[in-house]
Amino acid sequence: MVSNFWVEREGVWGWEFEWRRWRFAWEEDLLRDLREVLPTLVLTGMDDEWLWSLEDGGKFTVRSMYVFLESVFSPVSVFGDQELRVFSNIWKSSAPSKVIAFSWKLLRNRVPVLTNLVYRGIQVNGGSLACVHCQGREESVANLFLFCAAPNKKVRKGFALIWHVTVWMIWRSRNNIIFSRGSKDLVKVIDDIKLLSWCLH
Repeated sequence: MVSNFWVEREGVWGWEFEWRRWRFAWEEDLLRDLREVLPTLVLTGMDDEWLWSLEDGGKFTVRSMYVFLESVFSPVSVFGDQELRVFSNIWKSSAPSKVIAFSWKLLRNRVPVLTNLVYRGIQVNGGSLACVHCQGREESVANLFLFCAAPNKKVRKGFALIWHVTVWMIWRSRNNIIFSRGSKDLVKVIDDIKLLSWCLH
C-alpha cells in the first residue's frame, strides 16, 4: 500500500520507497520528479476519485489515450496522408477487436516475429532467426506476411476468394434491387460477404 511508504523517522514524516528490482535510468528521472511533486500535495478529508484529464467528462477512453500516445511517441508523423487514412480506417472495421489490434500492430511492425523479439533481447526458437515456415530468410514482418512462399500461397488464394465473394455479393445485391425490388441494405451485403467467405474457407 502507498501508506506503507509514508514513514516517521525521529519525529519527521517523509516518503521512503522500497523497490523489488533495480530501477532503469529513465525511472530515476520519474522518481526525482515524483519526490519534487509530493511535498506540494495537500491532502483533504474528501474521498478520492479517478478523473481522466484527457477527456472533458473525466472518463477514460482508449481513443484519447491513443491520440495522446501518438503525440508523445510520434510527434512528427512519418506517414503520408494515404498511410494515415489506412490507420484511421483500421479501427472502423467490423472484424473482431483482437484481429483489428493485430492488424494495427502489423502495420506498425510491432508483431512479435523473431527479428522483433531478438531486437528486444528475447531469444526464442533456439536463437534461430530463420522463418519457421520456410527456414529461408530471417522471420521479419515483411518476410512472414509478404515474401515467405509457404503461407503466402494460401494468403493469395484467400484474398482472391474474398475478392470474388465481395464482387459476387455486390452483383447479387444490385440484381436483387433491380429485379426483385429488394432493399438497399449494405449491412446485409457485408454480412453475406462475411458468411460466404467463412463457409468457403
